[in-house]
This record gives sequence, structure tokens and C-alpha cells, in this order.
Amino acid sequence: MSLGIGQVLVDSGFSIIEVPLNSPRPFESIPILQESLGRRALIGAGTVLSTEAVEGVAAAGGKLIVMPHSDTEVIAHAKSLGLSCVPGVVTPTEAFAALKAGADALKLFSQRLLPLLSSRP
Repeated sequence: MSLGIGQVLVDSGFSIIEVPLNSPRPFESIPILQESLGRRALIGAGTVLSTEAVEGVAAAGGKLIVMPHSDTEVIAHAKSLGLSCVPGVVTPTEAFAALKAGADALKLFSQRLLPLLSSRP
């Protein structure tokens, strides 16, 4: 994400910017955004899948971890580094486990993403 795009987002009222780790050069974008916009917005990364990725985001100056899953090890690691963490959940079980691990908020995915289970007599 370029600084210009981040500036437009913040000027438009966005207070959180998530740079997807599967985007081009996220570990270059995060420090640039943090340096320029970090006082006005929470800057971090999305599509964070591992504790190693959490380390990379923290090293780049990111303050936010957004995950498409609810791996409690990744959540706990983010929290141990003082980062805000928002894991993705579908079920109540995942939600409660994520909160217990320290999640700051939850990214709720629709149950429609789950395969339909056939009813059994």
C-alpha cells in the first residue's frame, strides 16, 4: 500500500489500516505508513497466519494483527508483543477460545462459508 493511499484513507476518516501480507511488499509498506500516519491511525497487517508473520509485522512497526483464522498460539504471541489482535471466527467455540487467548476483537465470518451438513434421520 502506498503512502498516498494511506493518506487518503486517514483523511477520509479511517482510523485503522490493515496491509494484507499477501500484497506486494507489505513489510516495506507498514513502516512507511506507521512513520507517517501512526499518530492518526492504527497500522498493521492482515492475512497473518503464523507467529513468524507476527514477528515480521512487529519488526516493521505494525501495531495490529488481523487473521483469517483463530489460531490461539498466534493470538497469544501477538498479545505478548503488545499488538492488537483481531482473529477470524465462524463458530461460538472459536470466538470464545480467541477471546480467552487475548483477542481484542473478532472478525466474524458467515456460517454460510461452512459446507451444508445434510440432515440425518
